Amino acid sequence: MFSTQKAAEELPPRISLTERFNRGRSFLESQLYDNAIQDFNAVLKLDPYHQHAYNGLGIAWKNKGEYQKAIDEFNKAIALDSNFTEAYNNRGITYFIKNDYDNAVIDFNRIIQQTNPVLASAYNSRGIIWKNKGNYGKAIADYTMAIRTNPGFSAAYNSRGIAWRDKKEFKTAIKDFTKAISINHENVDAYTNRGITYFKLREFDKAIADYSMALKINPKNAEALGCRGVVWYKKGDSDKALADFSQAIKINPNMAKAYNRRGIIYYTSGRYDDAIKDFNRAIEISPRYTQAYNNRGVAWRSIGEYKKAIEDYSKTLEINPQNAGAYNSLAWILATCPDEKSRNGKRAVDLASRAILLRPDSFKLDTLAAAYAEVGNFKEAISTQGKAILLMKKSRFQNEKALSEFNTHMELYKDEKPWRDYPKKTN
Repeated sequence: MFSTQKAAEELPPRISLTERFNRGRSFLESQLYDNAIQDFNAVLKLDPYHQHAYNGLGIAWKNKGEYQKAIDEFNKAIALDSNFTEAYNNRGITYFIKNDYDNAVIDFNRIIQQTNPVLASAYNSRGIIWKNKGNYGKAIADYTMAIRTNPGFSAAYNSRGIAWRDKKEFKTAIKDFTKAISINHENVDAYTNRGITYFKLREFDKAIADYSMALKINPKNAEALGCRGVVWYKKGDSDKALADFSQAIKINPNMAKAYNRRGIIYYTSGRYDDAIKDFNRAIEISPRYTQAYNNRGVAWRSIGEYKKAIEDYSKTLEINPQNAGAYNSLAWILATCPDEKSRNGKRAVDLASRAILLRPDSFKLDTLAAAYAEVGNFKEAISTQGKAILLMKKSRFQNEKALSEFNTHMELYKDEKPWRDYPKKTN
């Protein structure tokens, strides 16, 4: 039998409050949030005035997605120490995640009014809020203050670059992304954002180089894969684009954009059923994804499912009444589909006219001409088609295939015949 003395000696030593608090912090760093919560609660039972334990609890709840519980704990920490800048910063970040920008700004303002180690972070965080509110001037001013406070703050350069890009100041944005990368050579976000900016400048090879570097640092970066896939597609390499979108989906099965983009490739290669499956999945993930509805409508139209196409175009307009592409797509099918029951020339003229008012281009003029032809107004059809052809010829990115189709339409209207857009595939 064990003696009472021996049994007592074998009991584990009692962990101190400080040791338990430090272990809670270690659990936080290891993303073992339930264990961290358990330890911080144990600390607070021993010391109900331990503001750092409340702050730790708040961080754990925030990382678990329990934002109101997190805010409640940060409130307790701040109640115990009204100058607890880390708690203000953490609460501000939590408000930001909840899209409660007004309260987030109040917390970051409190930090900025003081001199403390998290000042640069507060400027950067407040800048992100201003940017999300559409106030780029205030956002850039805050990012600049963050950089002045901490010249080595790579994330602030990246944030400011995004704001410059949104203002279409692309070359200035690239300078900031490049500076962010020079400070932190593994800043994946900066590589990705610079790649997006190069893409907007149509410098496709530079964009691919940046996305590839981001993927070298983090091969599981689905966003960079999706972005690179778009560039491959623009360069005409559908196979590489398809591979990137498929890999992005494998990494993140809920990436609606990747399904939509892969669906476009399937559609352009004549794989209409596969395209529709991908558009279905994109819509399932994101029920208000207008591009996926519109693209699925195009696919339905191509296989002669006109009612389904009209439903998708109409759904797009229900979600976004300012979607010029959906107006144009719906007008086209109402003007040109072979199914007489689905045609409505008068409505097509109205829809095509609205599309042009929102965003004029040669394709929308081509649709309006088809609508005029459907209602028998061939004089306007010929005049409008002439404008479409002239605009396409003047375009920087002339589409020879489209121009040939435009001319074919024109010849038909001159013979006073409407255009019929027959299915590319029959079921």
